Amino acid sequence: FPLEAILMVLMILGSISFVIHAEVWKGRPLPFFRDIETKTMVLWIGVMAFVFTATLALSPFDDMLALLRRGLFMIISAFTTTGFQVVTTNQITTAFSNGAFLTLAFIMAVGGASGSTAGGIKTTTLAILLLSVRAGFKGNNEVHCYGRKIPQQVILRALVVTVLYAFLSIRLEGSS
Repeated sequence: FPLEAILMVLMILGSISFVIHAEVWKGRPLPFFRDIETKTMVLWIGVMAFVFTATLALSPFDDMLALLRRGLFMIISAFTTTGFQVVTTNQITTAFSNGAFLTLAFIMAVGGASGSTAGGIKTTTLAILLLSVRAGFKGNNEVHCYGRKIPQQVILRALVVTVLYAFLSIRLEGSS
């Protein structure tokens, strides 16, 4: 467990924008807590950890604590696109449900922050889409982040990137 904990911290640090790292290094830690990507990352990992745990609730593992620990490691590894795993291939194919696989795929698709070592469409894109959905539910035509209006072109680009990423992922999977 100590090695897993150290690796999880390092993976998370690698998925945070290097701009935020630079700000913290300069002695300004507030941008870390105010950054929309960091907030989205925490929200995304929390929601997906809950969903992942729910999909594994009926798994054959006897020790639920070990399952949660391994699951969290797998979630962070998928989010940061590092590729580490603490579950054998046999355990993945026999113990993980289809919902667990789908959850890991969604986590990998998003990835970490822009300007980080992680892959995926990035948490910036996810944040823009979530803010757009929230504004739509409130009946607003304008999307704001930190008091600034997000231009419709940026929202459209985020949507296009997400749709293209999903289309290409499905298309490439179907061709193999």
